Amino acid sequence: YKSGYLIGRQGEEAAFSFWRYVRRRAVFISVIFSVLWLSASPFIAEFFKLSNIYPVIVFLPVILFGFIYHVDTGFISSRLRFGSLAALTILEPSVKLGFAVLLVFLGLSYWSFSAIPISIIAVFLTAWFILAGNKAGKKSDTESEIRKFPIKFFIAALVSGLSTIAFLNFDVVLAKHYLLPSDAGRYALVSLIGKIIFFS
Repeated sequence: YKSGYLIGRQGEEAAFSFWRYVRRRAVFISVIFSVLWLSASPFIAEFFKLSNIYPVIVFLPVILFGFIYHVDTGFISSRLRFGSLAALTILEPSVKLGFAVLLVFLGLSYWSFSAIPISIIAVFLTAWFILAGNKAGKKSDTESEIRKFPIKFFIAALVSGLSTIAFLNFDVVLAKHYLLPSDAGRYALVSLIGKIIFFS
C-alpha cells in the first residue's frame, strides 16, 4: 500500500527507500519473535502434546524469514510485478509438496512437517534474489514521508488476516491440544476436506 503510494507520488527511489527502512525493522522484529518462540518452545510442545521440542524448533524459519518475505512480496506487488508474484505463489506449495514426498520416500515421514519451513526459506531466497536484481536508485530525500508507517492500514490488514487464519485453522489447533494424536490427525484431514468442499 505505502510503496505503491510512494511510487505514484514520488517515484521508485522513495519506494525503495521505504522498502529498505521497513525491511531493516522487519529483520529486528523477526529476531525478537524468534527468541520468544525459542523461549516458549517447551510450553508450545507441552500444549500440543509433543514428545520433544524439535518440531517446534524446526518451525523457527517460518518466524525468522516470514516477516521479511512478506515485506519483500508486498514491495514486489506494489511494483505490479505479477509474474514474479505468480512464480512465488507457485514455488511455495511446489517446494512443500516435493520436499514432503522426498522425505516420505526416504523413510522420514515423521519429519515431513519440515517441508513448511523449507518452502518458506525457498520463497524468501527467491524474493530476495528478484529484488536484488533491481537497481535501487539513489537515496530519496523525503525521509519524513518514508518514515511514516501506515499503521492504521497495517492494523486493518493484520486483523483481517488473523481473522481468516483463526476461522480456517483455530479448530485444528484446539483438536491437536484436546484430542489424541491419531484423532487429531483424522480431524485435520476431515477439516481439510470440508474446507475444500466449502471453497469449491
